[in-house]
Amino acid sequence: MDKSHDEAYLVPNPMTPNPAVVIDPDLCIGCKRCVRVCRTDVLLPIEEKTPPCTLACPAGIDIKKQLDYIAKGQYAEALKLVKEATPLALVCSRVCPRFCEKKCGRAGLEGPVAINMTKRFISDLDLKKGGPSAPPVKEATGHRVAVVGSGPAGLSAAFYLALEGHGVTLLEASPEKGGLLRYGVPDFRLPKSILDKEIDSIARMCQEVRTNAALGRDFTIDTLKEEGFEAVLIAVGAEGPLRLEVPGEDLEGVFHGVQFLKDLNSGKTPRMGRKVVIVGGGMVAVDSAQCAIRLGAEDVTLVALEGRDAMPAYEEDVALAEEEGIKILSCWGVKRIIGTEAGAVGGIELKACTSVLDKNGGFGPCYNEADTRTLEADSIIVAVGQTTDLSFLDGKIRVGRVIEVDGDCATSVAGVYAAGDVVTGSKTVVEACAAGRRAAESINRYLKGQGVVSVEKPSIPSERDWDRLDRQEYADVEQQRATMPSLAPEERKHTFAEIELGVSEDQVRKEAGRCFACGEQPVAVYPDECWFCGCCVTHCPVPGAIRMEFPLNQRVVWKRKETGEFYRIGMKNPLPPNKRPPIE
Repeated sequence: MDKSHDEAYLVPNPMTPNPAVVIDPDLCIGCKRCVRVCRTDVLLPIEEKTPPCTLACPAGIDIKKQLDYIAKGQYAEALKLVKEATPLALVCSRVCPRFCEKKCGRAGLEGPVAINMTKRFISDLDLKKGGPSAPPVKEATGHRVAVVGSGPAGLSAAFYLALEGHGVTLLEASPEKGGLLRYGVPDFRLPKSILDKEIDSIARMCQEVRTNAALGRDFTIDTLKEEGFEAVLIAVGAEGPLRLEVPGEDLEGVFHGVQFLKDLNSGKTPRMGRKVVIVGGGMVAVDSAQCAIRLGAEDVTLVALEGRDAMPAYEEDVALAEEEGIKILSCWGVKRIIGTEAGAVGGIELKACTSVLDKNGGFGPCYNEADTRTLEADSIIVAVGQTTDLSFLDGKIRVGRVIEVDGDCATSVAGVYAAGDVVTGSKTVVEACAAGRRAAESINRYLKGQGVVSVEKPSIPSERDWDRLDRQEYADVEQQRATMPSLAPEERKHTFAEIELGVSEDQVRKEAGRCFACGEQPVAVYPDECWFCGCCVTHCPVPGAIRMEFPLNQRVVWKRKETGEFYRIGMKNPLPPNKRPPIE
């Protein structure tokens, strides 16, 4: 038989391991390149587990499905998914720390999908169409719930309880609703006009809203129960400033970050000196530094215990602050604040911080007292954290530094729940929203007599080893991350207008299309049809993510060039013609 013009192929026999193609889920980045190059459709993407982005999101948003909807232009469906997890889409899309993006399948490549940017687009679009929109409310149950505090945890709980048909009364100690969302976040990050619309949409779902009503001053838990409330949620946040407890902290010209921002957001204008030093490495410190610039300070330095890359503040916001001329001084703590003869601030003496955490990973900074430096300063803003004042409680509820609750947000008093920073200490807005939703779910079960059902969240997967990536193999699917347009540094330094300007529909759909749809990991669905050509292994951008089990026990078959027919001596059932061209 003349086979000089035919082509030889290797094919398996029944002795080959099944499945012979094995995919390591810990290494696979979910790009599904192997699915695209498979010549016999052996590999198909199958949903096996929750994507890392959703696991990392405190609210548990179904991000993969959200991005899929956005890529298809189905914005209402995408927003509905978001609202199922957090009612504050407009707010979170502006102040979220983007936990999800840090776990994105593209994070170690050309950059993670700009998930938060896509969320902002759909929530802004909803606003332009008359939103914020809300799902339909269920029939009234007749149950009454008091939610004490209108910050993110309280608003979130009120939203989900109202959706269930319960009569919600929202109580706020300040003149206006919003808690630290209103009084602790500057306009250039979260405009009050945006915040008001989102809060008002939730307030309209409530039976009643009371402002200037403080727990312990105007009412107690007992008086609320006497009013007929069957459940009470305490969500008063953590608005008290932590002190440095160093000499000179009470001098004129020393501000504390939370109170400084609260005064500014209440319409007061704190008097800033020419040289300002901010102490702290979190978002309150960064926000305070940017506010100081906008209030006319010429020289602003932020002093942090942590190294530049370990600061608790969001990386993107630290970069924006540096663009505005704010200097970051890392790995320094405060020894004392220096006063002038007039009793005002004149400077600050720093000491080198050698480590921030103790051997158990807790906060326990160590210093080199001999290594010091001094900075001149006219004003100092201390922003080293927040604390909660629990003096409003009557002693019946068990507390430590925070209110103690069980896994269902229930306190030691029946029918009384707590959520948010008053339970966890100072956290992010999205974490507070998630806590409020969990509390609402527990209260809903309590009111319906369904008992408690604690649900443990799956653990977040470990970091991928991006150094293993073969970037040359990956280059053909590489797509650059979209960037959010923003005001120029010199322009925004003189205004409290919102820094980020938003993106176009084309940009956001293209960005959503970058999603690898992690969780839909390839599986050898039809292993018996695999020809063991090795294309999946060759073209996988992560060495070791896909491999072939040996021995393969392959045999040779021939393909006639004229007809495309496969043949082998004694072969009863010839293989079907290859429908895919060879991979170049």
